Amino acid sequence: MRTYQIPVWLTMATVFLLLSILWWGLTNWRHNSLKDSRIFQTLSYCFYDAWAVAMGVSATNTPNTWNFKFLFLLYVWYCFSMSTVFQALFTSYLVEPGFVKKFETFDDL
Repeated sequence: MRTYQIPVWLTMATVFLLLSILWWGLTNWRHNSLKDSRIFQTLSYCFYDAWAVAMGVSATNTPNTWNFKFLFLLYVWYCFSMSTVFQALFTSYLVEPGFVKKFETFDDL
């Protein structure tokens, strides 16, 4: 939890919530003209798909229209970059932990 500071965690949570609500709101607002309306019509499915992307697993539903695909792709890039930074910091901690003796053998793990 100390990998990122509190403002970064709050920003990540805000992006997650706002994107889920945006998907749901746009689908319900223009629900007759979108092919995505049945997929993203409930807020729980929007949260579920946003959480799946944030965790790095495949989402069960993907958008069909170009504007939703753009938002989805932008969110995937955002989650990928945040995950890459987290993994780099976590790996550097395992390799060079600072004051604690670093892991040198498999038995140390």
